[in-house]
Amino acid sequence: MRASTWIFCLIAVVAASAHAEVRTTVLPKLDRQQLLTEDAAAPAGQPLRVAIDYPIGTKTPERLARQADGGYRWSQRYHVPGATELSLGFGDFWLPDGISVRVYDEQRRTMRGPYTSADNKPHRELWVPVVPGDTMIVEISANKPKGQPVELQAPALKIIQVNAGYRDLFGLEGKPDLTRGGPAPCNIDVVCPQADNWRDELRAVARYTIVLGGGTFLCTGQLIADEPRSLNNLFLTADHCGPSPSSDQTMIFYWNFESPACGQLGGGSLSQAQSGAIFRASRQNVDFSLVELEDEPLQDWNVYYIGWDRSFGNIPGLTVGIHHPGGNEKMISLNTNGTLSQQVCIAGTNDPNGFIFLSWEQGITEPGSSGSGLFRGDNKKLVGVLSGGTQGANCSNVGFDCYGRFASAWDGSTASTRLRDWLDPNGTDAVMVDGFDPNVGICGDAVVVGAENCDDGNVQSGDGCSASCQVEAGFACTLPVSTAGLRDGSFEGGTPNPDWHEFSMNNDEILCTGPGCSGGLAEDGSWFAWFGRASNEAEVGFLEQTLIIPVDATTFAMQVVAPICDSANDLLRVTIDDSPIIQIDGDDLDFCPTFAYVPVSGDVTPFADGGVHVLRIEAQQHLQGGSSTDFFIDSLALDGSTGGDGTPSICTPLPETCFADDFSAGLGNWTTFATGANPAGWGITNDGTCNSNPATPDGNFTSGSGDAACVDADAAGPGVIDAYLCGPSLNFGTIVDPRLVFDYSYQIDGVPDSDDLLAVLVGNAPPGAATIGGYTAVWDRTIDAGAEFNVPGFDADLPLDSFTGQSVHVCFRYRADDDWYAQIDNVAVRASQCESAIDTDNDGIADPLDNCVLLANAGQADSDGDNIGNACDADLAPQPNDCIVNFADLNALKNAFFSNPQSPSWNADADFNDDQQVNFIDLNIMKQGFFGAPGPSGLPNDCS
Repeated sequence: MRASTWIFCLIAVVAASAHAEVRTTVLPKLDRQQLLTEDAAAPAGQPLRVAIDYPIGTKTPERLARQADGGYRWSQRYHVPGATELSLGFGDFWLPDGISVRVYDEQRRTMRGPYTSADNKPHRELWVPVVPGDTMIVEISANKPKGQPVELQAPALKIIQVNAGYRDLFGLEGKPDLTRGGPAPCNIDVVCPQADNWRDELRAVARYTIVLGGGTFLCTGQLIADEPRSLNNLFLTADHCGPSPSSDQTMIFYWNFESPACGQLGGGSLSQAQSGAIFRASRQNVDFSLVELEDEPLQDWNVYYIGWDRSFGNIPGLTVGIHHPGGNEKMISLNTNGTLSQQVCIAGTNDPNGFIFLSWEQGITEPGSSGSGLFRGDNKKLVGVLSGGTQGANCSNVGFDCYGRFASAWDGSTASTRLRDWLDPNGTDAVMVDGFDPNVGICGDAVVVGAENCDDGNVQSGDGCSASCQVEAGFACTLPVSTAGLRDGSFEGGTPNPDWHEFSMNNDEILCTGPGCSGGLAEDGSWFAWFGRASNEAEVGFLEQTLIIPVDATTFAMQVVAPICDSANDLLRVTIDDSPIIQIDGDDLDFCPTFAYVPVSGDVTPFADGGVHVLRIEAQQHLQGGSSTDFFIDSLALDGSTGGDGTPSICTPLPETCFADDFSAGLGNWTTFATGANPAGWGITNDGTCNSNPATPDGNFTSGSGDAACVDADAAGPGVIDAYLCGPSLNFGTIVDPRLVFDYSYQIDGVPDSDDLLAVLVGNAPPGAATIGGYTAVWDRTIDAGAEFNVPGFDADLPLDSFTGQSVHVCFRYRADDDWYAQIDNVAVRASQCESAIDTDNDGIADPLDNCVLLANAGQADSDGDNIGNACDADLAPQPNDCIVNFADLNALKNAFFSNPQSPSWNADADFNDDQQVNFIDLNIMKQGFFGAPGPSGLPNDCS
């Protein structure tokens, strides 16, 4: 009886077992024999069914009850009489931090999870691998200390269905009860000697399940290498197994499911499992399907990426198949008498010379082997994918098998019907590609793989990238760029996309396809980019790609349509290295509104140097008119030669650090003041001053870590805030090529205002409200869009060579007309050479810029802001300091002794070594400078 024909009621009872208080849902009993009879009568061309599906469609509770141990849990048991294993699928799966989900069997022999926020996916589904037996428990939990509320808010997850297996995949009944009582005895375990020459290739092969209409089905497939060896986790199998854009997220892959001993034909482990894939391409007439795993297999699983051969012709000598017959442990089959070509295989497949025909001399294949690869014995490369045959599981009845020919699947009418776009994305026209181990790189091939962290195309040391492809001390190396020119200009790579990095503040994705995407407005192919999908929120989004712009390139072009227009402040902008080359505003009559694609182009000649650049396409929508301007783009193109081998790693010496502050010691020697109506000023994250909204946790939203400098306009209510954060005096002297680098993040209220900005100013006078007007603006980020604070930060790198020879202050300015925040972190001045190459205390800070010349203090802590670092400033009292260390200072140290930042007696000035406690180490530092002046410091100060 098919699951889709069952009508049943959910029966809920309360269990009275070791899992007391766990609610149980009992589903209808399985008739295993009836299901096996149905499977035996199934027509050719179907994958092996292993489970029937019970639609559930219920949501988990929105509150978790506190348990006796102080944690929060909710549990639900599902019981299917007669089932031999169970799994399930979640919908609306989106976990906040701190909440986890586990699924396990009654005896807790197998546990899946914990699943956390790291497992959230844009499609909001999670399909859980099988657990043994007829009962499984779903548990949602959060660990919180005692004393918390009786209930805790939890996500309402939807349980789509329970999948009830009936083939004893775990062998609980002695041997897996698969198609015919277990694998046929003539199968050969891959741990047997016959597989010794195939130890790499067999690591690529996995069995997988997929949820289709009528149940859960099982096939075999393998990871396959692409020409640039990009680790895109492409997985090749058969089209008749069912992968599609609507089923790919249900795929569950099981790695290294193998017998522990030769001839055992069982006893393998299903513990190495992962779920979720992205459909890439398929074609029915040669029976192939290609998907991309949503997650990279864990390194401990030791997978391999199979090589391939797309040459035509019959294959002489040995061919090998590696597969999971009947879904059992991995087996190997050997054919020693060559192959023939064939036009037709399973029902509906028909392509001239599209199939490879053979029979086995050792081993066989069975249902469940479908999708497995055929490998040449001479070069160990894949040449076909198992489509079907007549050999079956009867070892005495030798029939034939036929494989869809890899070479026939190479070309097709679109990227979604052929392999070449995915396995040779750079268009090298490769005929054969070697397999590779992701944990072992080939140093010197300009490709970073495995343990390599650079590859400059050679195996020489001393040039920044060592002979073992490791970045050498004192150097920074780029990652190789594999090809010149624009990649995937029509977005047919889908999402997530290997070529485009996409970010949207309010939408999961920008790349889109199908009727759910405003009717499918693609200009070329089936995919396009849609900016402005949120109809009731301000939006910021972008697509970004690193590429090589050829020296003969002149024009970047794309197709644009904007059927809905709202505000002149809405915009679509294309930049290269942050320099605009195209901008379309929401009131541009040439584009807004339009109902058919319009071509637009920009000049790229200033960037056509054969070097690496960053192309960004960004859009902003403000909702000023109550809606947003929708921009659709497609068919992107960059002219000029797109050939070439790309660029290897480029290694350059690291600049010297002349000044650095990560705000771990607070604002220290920074000056803050405000000139706007709102008195809010700069503070430090995580100290309660940087976020006045208790519902939103304080934290560092820059790309840095630890504390950051932060300004919160909300803290003092509405009104214009104009807040400044100014650093200490920096002596640029004869500094060579100085640059200012920092991390930043900011947010506003979504109302566009050209005066809202985050800026950097540099000046010579001591900073203050009366002098700041004479400073020079060297950078600004005009905030003409909605909130960007949820972006994980940005970084800036600004040249300051025009200030060489001067003593300057660097100031950060944040101006907004209402509320929200800004953050700055990891501020540093770097140069090819600081004013002096002398660094007496070897702490990485040149003497003229070091606030303690003789004592190492890389953090430059200066809690009293006098330009003398804590490490050499034992001048604690009286205030202001008198520039001598004496008994008054000793008494001040005594009052703070054995204190820390949480102590009432804490004195940050007395923490000379910046270890967040005052103790005998600090006393010894004071003793060394007793009756002397503090310092010396390389910075201007009152005691110099």
